[in-house]
Amino acid sequence: YHTFAGKIPDTLFTETPLTTFRIQLNSISGTIPSNIGSAKSLKHLVLSGNQLSGSIPPSIGELDHLEEVLLWNTNLGGTIPDVLSELRNLTRLDLSNNRLSGSIPSSILYLTSLKELSLNDNELSGTIPVEIGLMKSLHTLLLDRNLFNGKISHKICRLLNRDLKKIEIDCNKIECTCCTHCL
Repeated sequence: YHTFAGKIPDTLFTETPLTTFRIQLNSISGTIPSNIGSAKSLKHLVLSGNQLSGSIPPSIGELDHLEEVLLWNTNLGGTIPDVLSELRNLTRLDLSNNRLSGSIPSSILYLTSLKELSLNDNELSGTIPVEIGLMKSLHTLLLDRNLFNGKISHKICRLLNRDLKKIEIDCNKIECTCCTHCL
């Protein structure tokens, strides 16, 4: 792939009218600039497969047009910010294979357009929010290789009768009667 290296300049999101920022599988380092919320036209944010540090900046919640956030395998830590629930046009959220901890915010149910939620391979804990069962557009839910406990709500299982096609969790840690793939 590409061999871009270095940090994302702070000025990129304030001086350039971007709709897509796709620079996956490179050697980008540093943090996601805290002023990313200035890129008001941004629809696609793809930084997967880089060597980032820090956490997801809260200003990401200001990106009203964002449809896709792919930050898998980027070494990001911290928690999943509640402000992600402001991204009402989001259809894909992939934060897998990072160092995210804490719980899944229940405000995630406000992502009514979300089709794919991939949070696998992190350090997330607690129970899986029953609110996920209200996300009627969801067709892929990947939560395996985390520290969750408890059981999958029957509301989430009911989604399998609609559009949800795939649920992956760790069945030795979580009780799930409807999961399509257990690890």
